Amino acid sequence: MDEVFSTDACLAGCSAVCDDQYFHGVFPTFISEQNLDISSLELLLLACCTGLRITVRCDNKADVAVVNTGWCRNPFMNSCLREICYFAALYDFGVGAVHVPGVSNHFADLLSRRDLCSLSAKKTFLQHIQREHWQDVPVPDAMFRFYFTF
Repeated sequence: MDEVFSTDACLAGCSAVCDDQYFHGVFPTFISEQNLDISSLELLLLACCTGLRITVRCDNKADVAVVNTGWCRNPFMNSCLREICYFAALYDFGVGAVHVPGVSNHFADLLSRRDLCSLSAKKTFLQHIQREHWQDVPVPDAMFRFYFTF
């Protein structure tokens, strides 16, 4: 059975939602210092979320294309793609991505910008996660480091 993730990243942070679990946070300094573009940051997030057989819902069309075709010209995004492919081969799982419009990626989008949101948006989201009993999963900085390099 596929796990379906919704992910989002912005220059200030990132998030993912899967079933009743979610994470959000700011990128570690060793990532933010690289001044990466949004597509690179979102693909990095996809590289960090791999495991089992998953389908990632992403509002970034470029990242969906990279994951589904296995090809890209951007060196950093290629590093992310290699990480995804490496773990997919190592742990025998498949990964695919589907594009969702940003308005349909509401919770992941809100989480990635949590510190930039209005108080009313934060309150609405907190009420939702409390009602649905969602669990906040901590994100260690090590999650953003590649374990395998070429």
